[in-house]
Amino acid sequence: MRTVVLAAFLVLWSSGASYAGPRDDAMAVIDKWLQAFGASDVDGITRLYAPDALFDVTYATRDGKTIENPGRFTFVVARRGADWQIVHFHRSGVPGGGGR
Repeated sequence: MRTVVLAAFLVLWSSGASYAGPRDDAMAVIDKWLQAFGASDVDGITRLYAPDALFDVTYATRDGKTIENPGRFTFVVARRGADWQIVHFHRSGVPGGGGR
């Protein structure tokens, strides 16, 4: 009996090592977003968002013109059907980031 339990444990443990898991699957969406953003692939970026995604973006302005400002990003990713999609995106400037 002990041999059967040990064999079952080893099978489950070894198969788990190759399974990415939900966290890794969700993080893959963010990796795809970063790659698409770096390549200026707008279609690739928009495919990663759920149709009802919420965008919360702030821009830095000076004299009515948008300026460059280092920012922070937050993504909320959820499983929709078989796919992981971005359902909420937030970007805000770093306080004191000093726009150009």
